[in-house]
Amino acid sequence: MPASATGASDCQRRRPAIRLMPVTPLPGLVVTDGGVAIVRSRLEHRSQPRQRRRTTAEPERMIGLDSQARIWLCTEPTDMRKSFRGLSALVRNQLKHDPLNGQYFVFVNRRKTQMKMLYFTATGYCLWAKRLEQGQFRVPLSASGQRALTLTDLQLLIDGIEVQKYRQFKRFQGV
Repeated sequence: MPASATGASDCQRRRPAIRLMPVTPLPGLVVTDGGVAIVRSRLEHRSQPRQRRRTTAEPERMIGLDSQARIWLCTEPTDMRKSFRGLSALVRNQLKHDPLNGQYFVFVNRRKTQMKMLYFTATGYCLWAKRLEQGQFRVPLSASGQRALTLTDLQLLIDGIEVQKYRQFKRFQGV
């Protein structure tokens, strides 16, 4: 039969029918006209553990650093367009380290507003990046172009804290 006789084209006649299946809500969910609302009792809120509020960046928790990891900071400016291959080549050629040995390598751009950290795990390369909206990273200079960092030094660098004077006082030691 021609399309003009029925008033519908071939495309409109061949559409598959959509069947709506009834949905049973999960426990704790209430279906309303506007969507789904989550309902919890007052006791459920108390039984859930409270999350500790983080006030500073914690790279060992975010990235999975262990306290014994070797961390190297490249003190010369780095092009932040580089990714896995470019930064691993920079580690081999400029820093003279093997990027596959599990050490962490930190790079900062010329304006000191961006930072990247490259490391290798058993499953492959990982790249962590941070960009500052204001301020700069305080990168200490080094004649060799690289500097070894501790985990605390890295955390202070990420948080933007510069230690100007460090003095440790004598402590009483018991017998």
